[in-house]
Amino acid sequence: MIIDDEEAIVATWAEILRREGLDLATATSKKEATRKLRERNWDVILTDLRLGDDDGVTILKEIHRDSPGTISIVLTGFPTLESAIMAIRAGVHDYLIKPCKVDDMIRSIRRGLAKHEAIQMEALAERNSMREIKRLAQENLKLKADLRRRRG
Repeated sequence: MIIDDEEAIVATWAEILRREGLDLATATSKKEATRKLRERNWDVILTDLRLGDDDGVTILKEIHRDSPGTISIVLTGFPTLESAIMAIRAGVHDYLIKPCKVDDMIRSIRRGLAKHEAIQMEALAERNSMREIKRLAQENLKLKADLRRRRG
C-alpha cells in the first residue's frame, strides 16, 4: 500500500510498482489509509511522514501495533535526524528521501517483501512447534494415565 497526501506521487509510484507486478492499494490521507488497513493486511506499506495535518509516524505505530508482520518503508521529502529516529523507533524497515530513484525503491520493497516472508515462515514454524509440543504433552498424559491404571 502507498500512503502519501500528494496524489501525483501516489499515482506515479503506483504505476511503477504495478509494472513490477505488485498488487497494491493507495491512500492519500491517514483516514483513507486506516480504513484500507482494516480491510486487508498488507505485506509492505510505503508511507510519507507528512500526511496533510497528520503525520506518518502515527500511522507507522498503528500498523506495527495492529499488524506486526507488516513491513513499513518511509518516503519523505523533509528528512531530519529526528524524524529518522522516530521512524526507526516506530519499526520502519527503510527510510528513503524524495526524490527517490526507482531502483532504490524497488530494491527496498523487494527486501521488505523478503523480510515479510521470513517473518511469516518463522511464525508458521513456531505455530507448528507449538502444535507438536501440545501433541507430545497430550500423548505423555495418556501414557501416564495408562501406567497408573496398569499399576492398579
